[in-house]
Amino acid sequence: MAATRASTVANDQSGVRGELSQLHARNVKGFKVLNGISATISKAEMSRLRTNPAVQAVVPDLPIKAKPVEAPSRRRRRRPAATELQQLCPANPAVPLLEPEPLQLMNVEFQPGSSIAGAHDLVDGTGVKVAWMADGIDINNPDFIRNGKSIFVDYQDFTTEGTDAPTNGAEGVR
Repeated sequence: MAATRASTVANDQSGVRGELSQLHARNVKGFKVLNGISATISKAEMSRLRTNPAVQAVVPDLPIKAKPVEAPSRRRRRRPAATELQQLCPANPAVPLLEPEPLQLMNVEFQPGSSIAGAHDLVDGTGVKVAWMADGIDINNPDFIRNGKSIFVDYQDFTTEGTDAPTNGAEGVR
């Protein structure tokens, strides 16, 4: 079951992995739930892979810019009050905390003040369907219920192990 899926995905990836091996690509890693490969390659190889019919997309791993570190002060700083510390949820829900790399990479959302338009600036989502692929998802979880109705309109088990099979729930993507 899981071994069959892993074997099928490995077979799907074998051609591209073989090419990457011949080119001495570094950090080559294959994924199983999402049929994909990550690797460190040259810009020329990135351009060539984009034309390969076996490759759906080549997406660069963009760096996340760190905030500059301030030099430590010799003066003793006051300890911030609990209300000044980073909270799990922001006080203003109109300015949510964002995980910048994936959202910016997909042009979904940018931090407040950015001059780049995010997807929400272009469309309102009416009629958009979202696929959710997850390991061991419980579609009856109350967090997935809106106005007494499930947010899932369809559910498929691609594992061949059945919807009640035990899982570690380690992988999930939207």
